[in-house]
Amino acid sequence: NQSQRDRVMAKFKNQHLKVLVATDVAARGIDVQNITHVFHYNMPDDFAFYTHRSGRTGRAGSKGVSLILAHPKEENSIRVMGKKLKIDITKAHIPTGMEICERRLMSFMEGANKAEMSEDAKVFMPKINEIFAETTKEEIIEKFAALSFNQFLNLYQGAADLNISSKRERGDRKERGNRNSSNSTMKRFFISVGSMDLENKGRLINLICTSAKIPGNLIGRIDFKDSFSFFDVDESVADTVLKSLEGESVNGRSIRINEDAARRNDGRKKDRHRRRDGGGNRGGSNSSSRSGGAKKDNYRRKKSTRR
Repeated sequence: NQSQRDRVMAKFKNQHLKVLVATDVAARGIDVQNITHVFHYNMPDDFAFYTHRSGRTGRAGSKGVSLILAHPKEENSIRVMGKKLKIDITKAHIPTGMEICERRLMSFMEGANKAEMSEDAKVFMPKINEIFAETTKEEIIEKFAALSFNQFLNLYQGAADLNISSKRERGDRKERGNRNSSNSTMKRFFISVGSMDLENKGRLINLICTSAKIPGNLIGRIDFKDSFSFFDVDESVADTVLKSLEGESVNGRSIRINEDAARRNDGRKKDRHRRRDGGGNRGGSNSSSRSGGAKKDNYRRKKSTRR
């Protein structure tokens, strides 16, 4: 209700709230100075809404940033909107996993360098000095950085590069489709992990990439179910993925993983059909092709005669 909205707006104006999430209707009534960023969570249905949203930042001559979070297939709509509103919308670089790790690590180390120890913590310094008595300054810094960096690495290792164009994405999707349809390049696995264990497909990809130490582009189609999933992986790393995930656990539950039985049986059936067909054609393949050709020739002659 209105009183709740007023309370939220008051907190936002007083900087007690750093982030405000609002609908297009609510955004029209936001009159707050010094808003640094506006994030468009999706493309507006009406281009006029983009102006209202973006107008919340850069007010009274100050500068602000307006960012659209969009799918590559929406690039054309963004170009049309830019032309209609007579504004220049440029494509931003989305940080890769390693770039995010670097930024967060540098931020952490800079913060640590400026940190001051409280009087209460100083009483523990003698014991801390004992622990690092035989460690050099450089080694302490390395260990400190490693402890922090490894946490970030676990989150972002194997993250996909999101800086792709619509054409590139269509090409990659087509290539993945070709690989998925070919039993020779992709293997399909069953894994006893689903939405009950992980929030989304991205978490499953991260689990596979982190455990097997492979890049995300080697993973193909994923069917994400409640308590289990199926996923395709490049045949070159299939054994590595299988060995790496066997014995792993998620939320205290052991993971079961094996090659998808349905795909395996389908491959065996195809092999049997090939052998059967191959055996049947040994004696009469030439004659059948000749007779087939003769029928086509007769058909053509009859057709020309009618004309």
